[in-house]
Amino acid sequence: MNSRNGDDGLAKGSNFDAREGRPKWRFLFFELFVVISLSVAYFFSVRNYIVTGDLMNGYIFTAASEKLYRLDRPIMGTHWNGRLAGLLLSGTLIDSSLNEHSYSPRVKERFSNVFGFYHTFWLLVLFVAVIFALRHSLFINLGIFAGLIYNFSPVSGPYFYPWDMPATLFFTLAVLLFERRQMWLMVATTCVGCFFKETVLVCALLVLFASHWKWGKRILTFVGIVAVYVLGKKLLLSQLHLEAAMLSMGDAMNLCGWLAPTSLVENLVENLKVLFSPTLNSVIFANAGILAAVLVLGWQRRFLPYMALILAFLAGLVLLPLKPPGISEVRVFM
Repeated sequence: MNSRNGDDGLAKGSNFDAREGRPKWRFLFFELFVVISLSVAYFFSVRNYIVTGDLMNGYIFTAASEKLYRLDRPIMGTHWNGRLAGLLLSGTLIDSSLNEHSYSPRVKERFSNVFGFYHTFWLLVLFVAVIFALRHSLFINLGIFAGLIYNFSPVSGPYFYPWDMPATLFFTLAVLLFERRQMWLMVATTCVGCFFKETVLVCALLVLFASHWKWGKRILTFVGIVAVYVLGKKLLLSQLHLEAAMLSMGDAMNLCGWLAPTSLVENLVENLKVLFSPTLNSVIFANAGILAAVLVLGWQRRFLPYMALILAFLAGLVLLPLKPPGISEVRVFM
């Protein structure tokens, strides 16, 4: 799937026969059956976390619901509002599925099903995107599922918030589109994805590696992606009448709070303590150890844009003011 050589990455790198120009239907159906089976398993694994897991799941999943909660509740604080698209979507889904205007025992099962369906839907779309984009998709999807299962371990905690899976999807799509040099689709995907979680905004760095563009165009596009997020978030907050910080990481209320030297040093020390704690459930093993493996094996010239992306992502986890320490947020390693 080397798009640099002029090959059609979708045709050569997925379940399509490049010589005959048609899908390998039998293997495609087999892979679809596998990912549907994995999705069903994930649905039943995650659905009960809305009522039996961390109660924060219920608060955040319904934060934009008109029938159960409201976005201006104190539980929202300042940093939850960085994921407005996911909150609005999950709130709308809850309102459309419930007749009651309160969270009563009678609606618990339906509530759980909606929660499970929401997360499973995004996962299934991610699986299907991988099938149609990559050559070894069966192996990759099994690896993704192995990583998700790690999120059920004690080190992760029961955190299945309504923005993690869509952010994973948009992040993945941005990388795949960049690999195929479909730059404007990649830009659009990044702009949409960052409203589900601002982490996706790091994909804007890929524009700087678009060697077929002049540097002026790269920098302008990079600035444009950031501007879309900042202005779009401000507009959403204004339309929803929310008083929240534009910068939503941790307790930082402004850029100075993010970049204060003492804060950066404290965050670095805390994250290093977590990273090198001698425990069997260390974050090094998160998501089947894929992140550690990539950092060791991924240093090839053609992979430099993606390695830069990973390092920028990790730098954000390690340096920015996150509580608990960012590196311990295993769920974001997806």
